[in-house]
Amino acid sequence: MKSKRWFKLNIMVIAFIFIFIFNCIPSSSLTAYANDTKSSIKTVIDDTKTTGETNYFTYFGGGWVSGGSGNSSEHYNVLKNGETNPEKYYTVDFIGNRIEVYGNKTAQNGKSKYSLFDSEGVLVPDSEVIVDARTANTSPLYAWGGLTEGRYTLKVEATGENSDLSHSQAVIQVDRVEIFHEKYQVTSIELGEDVTLVEGAKKQLAISVTPSHATADDITYSSSDEDIVTVSEDGIIAAVSKGSATITATSEEFNVNDSVIVTVTEANASMHATIVDSNSHYTQHRYDEVLTLGTTSEALYAWKADKAISEIVVASKEGTLKNVNVSASDFNSEGNVISSENIITTFLKETKAYIGDAGYNSPSDGPENTPSDDSEKVTVPDILYTTGPVEVEFNALQPIWVEINVPENTVPGVYEGNITVSADGVDDITFNYSLEVLDVTMPDSSEYEFDFEAWQYPYSSAEYYGVEPFSEEHLAILKPHMLKYKELGGHAITASIVEEAWGGQTYSENEIRYPSMIKWTRKADGTFTFDYTDFDKWVQFNKDLGIGDKIVCYSMIPWGNNVKYYDEATQTTKVENLSAGSDRYEEVWLQFLNSLVEHLDEKGWFDDTYIGIDERQNMDKAFDVIDKVKNRHDKVLKKAAAMDHFSTSYKHITDRVDDLSVGSTAAKGSLTDYKNFVKERNNSEKEYKTTIYTCTEHFPNSLALSMPGESYWTMMFTAAQGATGYMRWAFDAWVKDPLRDTTHWAFEAGDTFLIYPDEKDSENIRSKSSVRLEKMAEGIRDVNKLYMMQSEIPSLKADIDNLLSTVKLNYAGDKNGVGDHGGAKYATDETRAMIPKDMAAIKGEIKKITEKYIELKKSGVNTIDSVEINNGDTSIKAGESLELAATVLPENALNKNVVWTSSNTDVATVNNEGVVTGVKVGTAKITATSVQDSSKKSTINLTVNKSVIEKDAQVAYYSFDSIEDNVINNSWSDSSLYSGKINGAEVVEGKSGNALKFDVGTDKVEIENPADLAENWTIAFWVNRGSEDGTASIMWDGREATGDSEKDSVSIDLAVGVGVNSTKAGVHVDQGTLSFPTEIAKNQWVHVAYTNSKSEGLSLYVNGEKIGNTNEYTKNNPMKAPLNFIGGRGFVGAVDEIKVYNRALTAEEVIEVKAVNGLNIDSNYKEVNVNETVQIIADFISDKDDDNIIFTSADTNIATVNESGVVTGVAYGDTYITVSNESGEYSERVDIRVNKKINYQNTLETYEMPAEDQIVIDREEGQYLGQPDTILLDDDKTLLTVYPKGHGFGEALLSKSTDGGLTWEKRVPVNETWKNSEETPTIYKLNFTDGTQKLMSISGGPAWHGSTFTGFKTSISNDNGETWGDYKEWNTGIKTIVAMASLIQLKDEDGNYIDKWMGVFHDYGYVNYKTYLTFDENGNEQWSDPVPYLSDYRNLESTYQICEVGMFRSPDGNRIVALARSQSHKHTSTIFYSDDEGETWSRPREVQGSLNGERHKAIYDPISGRLLISFREIKLDTNKDGSTSDNDWMAGDWIGWVGSYEDLMNGEDGEYRIRLGKDYTNSAKAGDCGYAGNVVMNDGTFFLNYYGNFDTNTNNNTYIMGVRFKLAEIDNALGKINRDSLKALLEEVKGIDKEICTEESYNALISVYEEAKNIYDDNSSSQVEIDNVVEKLKEAIDSLVKDNVSKETLKNLIDMVNGLSDKEAQYIKSTWKNLQDELVKAINMLENENALQEELDTAYNNLLRVYLQLRLKPSKDVLENLINRAESLDSKQYTVDSFREVEKSLENAKKVFANENATEKEIEKVQEDLKIAMNNLKTNSSNSNNSISSNNSNNVGNSSNSSKLPQTGGTSAIIVLLVAAVVVVAGYFMVKKSKKQ
Repeated sequence: MKSKRWFKLNIMVIAFIFIFIFNCIPSSSLTAYANDTKSSIKTVIDDTKTTGETNYFTYFGGGWVSGGSGNSSEHYNVLKNGETNPEKYYTVDFIGNRIEVYGNKTAQNGKSKYSLFDSEGVLVPDSEVIVDARTANTSPLYAWGGLTEGRYTLKVEATGENSDLSHSQAVIQVDRVEIFHEKYQVTSIELGEDVTLVEGAKKQLAISVTPSHATADDITYSSSDEDIVTVSEDGIIAAVSKGSATITATSEEFNVNDSVIVTVTEANASMHATIVDSNSHYTQHRYDEVLTLGTTSEALYAWKADKAISEIVVASKEGTLKNVNVSASDFNSEGNVISSENIITTFLKETKAYIGDAGYNSPSDGPENTPSDDSEKVTVPDILYTTGPVEVEFNALQPIWVEINVPENTVPGVYEGNITVSADGVDDITFNYSLEVLDVTMPDSSEYEFDFEAWQYPYSSAEYYGVEPFSEEHLAILKPHMLKYKELGGHAITASIVEEAWGGQTYSENEIRYPSMIKWTRKADGTFTFDYTDFDKWVQFNKDLGIGDKIVCYSMIPWGNNVKYYDEATQTTKVENLSAGSDRYEEVWLQFLNSLVEHLDEKGWFDDTYIGIDERQNMDKAFDVIDKVKNRHDKVLKKAAAMDHFSTSYKHITDRVDDLSVGSTAAKGSLTDYKNFVKERNNSEKEYKTTIYTCTEHFPNSLALSMPGESYWTMMFTAAQGATGYMRWAFDAWVKDPLRDTTHWAFEAGDTFLIYPDEKDSENIRSKSSVRLEKMAEGIRDVNKLYMMQSEIPSLKADIDNLLSTVKLNYAGDKNGVGDHGGAKYATDETRAMIPKDMAAIKGEIKKITEKYIELKKSGVNTIDSVEINNGDTSIKAGESLELAATVLPENALNKNVVWTSSNTDVATVNNEGVVTGVKVGTAKITATSVQDSSKKSTINLTVNKSVIEKDAQVAYYSFDSIEDNVINNSWSDSSLYSGKINGAEVVEGKSGNALKFDVGTDKVEIENPADLAENWTIAFWVNRGSEDGTASIMWDGREATGDSEKDSVSIDLAVGVGVNSTKAGVHVDQGTLSFPTEIAKNQWVHVAYTNSKSEGLSLYVNGEKIGNTNEYTKNNPMKAPLNFIGGRGFVGAVDEIKVYNRALTAEEVIEVKAVNGLNIDSNYKEVNVNETVQIIADFISDKDDDNIIFTSADTNIATVNESGVVTGVAYGDTYITVSNESGEYSERVDIRVNKKINYQNTLETYEMPAEDQIVIDREEGQYLGQPDTILLDDDKTLLTVYPKGHGFGEALLSKSTDGGLTWEKRVPVNETWKNSEETPTIYKLNFTDGTQKLMSISGGPAWHGSTFTGFKTSISNDNGETWGDYKEWNTGIKTIVAMASLIQLKDEDGNYIDKWMGVFHDYGYVNYKTYLTFDENGNEQWSDPVPYLSDYRNLESTYQICEVGMFRSPDGNRIVALARSQSHKHTSTIFYSDDEGETWSRPREVQGSLNGERHKAIYDPISGRLLISFREIKLDTNKDGSTSDNDWMAGDWIGWVGSYEDLMNGEDGEYRIRLGKDYTNSAKAGDCGYAGNVVMNDGTFFLNYYGNFDTNTNNNTYIMGVRFKLAEIDNALGKINRDSLKALLEEVKGIDKEICTEESYNALISVYEEAKNIYDDNSSSQVEIDNVVEKLKEAIDSLVKDNVSKETLKNLIDMVNGLSDKEAQYIKSTWKNLQDELVKAINMLENENALQEELDTAYNNLLRVYLQLRLKPSKDVLENLINRAESLDSKQYTVDSFREVEKSLENAKKVFANENATEKEIEKVQEDLKIAMNNLKTNSSNSNNSISSNNSNNVGNSSNSSKLPQTGGTSAIIVLLVAAVVVVAGYFMVKKSKKQ
């Protein structure tokens, strides 16, 4: 019995709870039930409805506030918490059966009492409730149902209480109530009074319903005569023609109706039109305003190849205008014409636009949430719709867009023309235009400097037109659409890489609103594959249009973090949520990125591609993943991002974004900071782009309802902030029917597109532009005009800056209150009046600047006379700055810009504005060089002096030089402050004086009462680090670290000891460790300084050089200086000169702190070019005032140094300078490298290898075949080449040739494991010392494309490649790239090869490793642990990004030479070498541009000994401005360099180059060629094979091909072969008389002759072959044995000549010398046993000839006498002219007199001339005689001898001739006699 009662009680309780829940608890499910119930209808009563028969609010008591608007409106009353009897309440009168009360989003902050009364005022039982709820407006505060349908009143009273006693207020608040009721019955409807309309007019009928709270939803309308009046389903009546008709409204449901009579009167239509400002919209509500306007003329201006914009508005008056048309005349100017075809007039179409802020609905919402209430929409004439004709409705406006296109070849001038508007039955209206065409040409949009980007949504157009995405039909539609984008300067492609990159907020009625262009599939094994079909179509389509140098892929952080893919295992589509930073995120996205990067490489699109992220958190986490995947050039994908912030707190993100767009609201929030931010990025070494974007909620904007002028203003505002361009988030994300309604469900109307579609049924579909897009385009053109003018005439910068400074930073706008967020923000009336004026003023100023530009162009010059730095030589302190100025002349020079440079940036830097900053002590030359003419420059000497650190900054200094009782003292204070107790450490000799050595990691010094430096400090010290591993803390706070991450401890570390950067220097902080990208060297003194500041963060300096970037972590996480202990945690080594400061020192001050007692130098290494200088900065700190610094060069042939330490490069090479003090106590060595100036461009002649010489080895359509490597077997004809089936990844293939590369057997069988190759395979021959041989193929493991293998794999063949062993994996833990780039056999100390090889490779960080290959006694291969081999040059290795090192030996085999790729693309390739078999290496240095490239392979020509080095060419400094900034490079062709080993060692350009293959890759920076296999056969035939795009039809699918040639063939083709000597010898042989030689010697000569003739005729003969055969032929000639030769005649002549030996003085010197020269030759011939008779005869004749030419010296006595007399004459006595002739003759006479070889004729000639001149002398008029007196006239030229000069030798000429005749006759008979014999 008891249990039954308990059961009944339970049932009652449950029933009560159910009733309470149903009637009193807020329930969204009940609301849904009420909506679904036919008899229960919901009516919403807004808090603002306070009148009516029922269903209204009433508010009682004072203090009520009405706030918000639309769906966000509310009424509230604020009471004091605890207020008694407030008597503040509201009531709601309603008819229904249930009521629900809702608050706003603001939580209710007070208790309210709810009571419900029936129509009699009786309280509904149990309805009185106290509510203390906190809820949003989606759930009711109070709900009561189950009522009998009827009238009720809800009363809600404020109690004055708040349950939260900490609150001072108790608020009562309401947003709305929702009433559920049965259908309210309509008793009648009423249309009102009869209506009269004019033809064409329209009117909306207003219908009233009784009772007023009821509604009739089924009203229909009808007209009794539609020829007179029509009526729409919405009750809009339209007057058609004169007459009357009845309009009836009917509700069938309630059986009620009403009618009105509409009378139509005849219209008397007319047309009004006016020119208006295109910066405003002329909507229909401005009709009356337009009628007051009457502008019929307008003056415009434009550049050539430009557009001028105007707008006309037509108004119909009292009627409809039909067949409205527009026509334009030609525009004329003094006989020049702009054809009317260039004037385009377009009627604007209105479209509806929601006036509110549609609000942000969740991605699950969609088009069904689009606002549909037309009362909250307006129409806006935004669409450039048609060229006409059109019809203008009754009393309506019709805007017309006018575009005047100015052809590029237009003659400047003022053009006049007119535009006429016509319509049926009305007068035409003509508008007169004046267009001034300025004499400047607009650059093509592809050349715009101001960047424009708008994201594209191609799937939107496909859905709109109902076509297959990226089908031919779709692409045909998109072509004019995208060309319009290009016209604006758009060049970036938007590509989607995931479904719903923006979380589905794009309009679409498809399940997926914005699909991914790359389709994801998850295979059964869990890995992903990716289909790029649509992506490729979209990108290639745009590239074919000239768009796409930027491909932005959205997004690795899609909105919602969801990734959708097809799952093969379940055969379903799945969605996975991947949060950036999670392990799964990285796992999935690494697979995608590896695939994408490989695909982009194959397509040649990698350098154009960015990963884009839009306003998402955790971007840095995504960037971390992106940076883990590198392409074949070891580069990572660039990043693009839109961010509504840019402050320094985001610097760790913004620094990693290559292309960053910042929201205009964020920029305007701090414009100064934004400008500085842009400037910093523009000046960065990295090439950044920084733009501004606008989107939803921004104002001004480019929305449908924005003023058109806002679009123009936005471009000007963007330029004024220094941004490099503008971005708009949506170009064409169309809504359902944008031509009629632009309203979107998530964004303001028009926010999602700038361009409109065509009508779907259009025959020739072309997208339609918008007014706002055209105004944006106008702004883009004008900004680019300014940029172009400033670029060409920099002096205009001030004018342009002044103009941009006038651009208002903002305009007033009001939110209209419509929507969920207070309404959309649009221009106020004040702004609408202001913007047109402001934009007109800007355009006016642009015209003025243009006119100034033209005038300057006319009057200015492009030549520079001089540049002068105004300041002269000057000095500053380290850390200080000084602004320099330069005067450039002439005054009218157009380009007065100068480039500022410093000769020594280590001493002083100078920026683009001429601001110099002292870096460290020394001197530097600051040069200002004219940009216009680089030969004009000015240089000053800048001296940088020491900076002084103030004493107040000094905290503690431990020199360790005076230690007492095991206590170290602070030298900067008395001994009691910050002293320390030594525990275990010992005193040793240090860097300066004593140091403290820590032998074990627990040795330490405990500082007593250490200084408290909470945030700002510097700790600097010298350290000689030991060989310890793990954490090595120099100073720490004594707390033991906790956990694997070593938290809760603070220290400064030489090595942090934990994590992936365990070996790196850094610090411990409470949250773990921070590291810097460097390792502190061991066993050498290094200076280290840590600086920390609250404003900047933590920095590390090593030897005065800053390491990496400042770590900003400590800006927001204070790091206290760890000063409690020196050592004690892992540090082993010696430390000296510890200095602590209470602030962060500057970089310059750190250098000062580095100085110690003794000799200090700024660097132990310097580089200088030949004939240039660099200074060694040395400072000697000593008590000795007179101890000077001495500089000594070890090799003055390479570099000299003066007493000031200025080093001058003399010749290419390396040496060193010894720096010491005069007394010799201190000495430092400074290594000096002298370079030749690098030619970035190739300077060598290039031979073009004919395309027909290509030998295709392997090619497969659609398959990428990559990087080959090749060996030549010992038979000198069999070649094996290996290469990957893919780009650096994929199955390793092997092809074989047995005829020296002429023919190939493709893809011969290899080991199955080769399919698992993961990187570029290489192949090598291993020649063992016992004569055996192995072949080895090697493949690296870089852990890319989803693989986790790190190391390399090897496969061995013992049978010349017939079979191969399995890949053996060598897991090194290093991400191995190109293993082995070289594998070189080593030698022992005696220079003999040993069975040991050194292999080299690199990793992603550009660390180059070496590993040694050996074989054990069983023949098993062994590899040593890889170790870095360029560690001594790590900074250079990292900066240059040295990789893929090709090694070879010097000609003598004693040196290993390395050529390396420089992936930085800012430096040429490098060369370095080892003289100790790879143990140590020289410092890498750059090669000349002729050898710059990638993957060098070197081999010697066995014929000439020259080197042939093949490589993929990289061209630097493509701008040819002498610098190599980011992206100033391009990939070139496949090149062979020919030169000598000495050329390489001496920095020479080389001999010539061969273009082995022209690269046709469709990318300037992704050349696919190179990675060759180079071999050479014994006869000098080279075979080189390589991969690439070597014909124009490859479509980026590379193939393997090769070429065969000899260097001699190319030498001949280039005319490098000299055959002259050989030709001469061949001719000589042909002239040899066989009869006078022995048969044996002559036959031997002819044999060599035939060989030489063949070599001479062979066009492939090398110079070596020619030179060798020349020597051989000479030897054969010399070896001829003569037969029947007589020497007697020659001997007799020699004897006779020798008889004159004592008479040398009697003969002219030159004739005597000729005789002696021939005498020597004749004697040699006489003594030659093999001389031919012909040779003897020639010697005889030559000797006789010069004997006969002997000349006796003539007498000069008469000449000497004449000269003496002429010199005694007094010039004053004679006329000037006559005496001048004497002087002239005298001068000639003296020359002949002084000439020992003067002939008799020459002497006689000058004697006669001088006599004549003296005889012709005329005295001055003051003298009585007109010539020389008769006393001496007879004596001029005479002596005691006769007038003819006598013979001057002992033997007369006749006797000589007689003797010669006798000798000749005798010789003749002797020769004749010898021939008879």
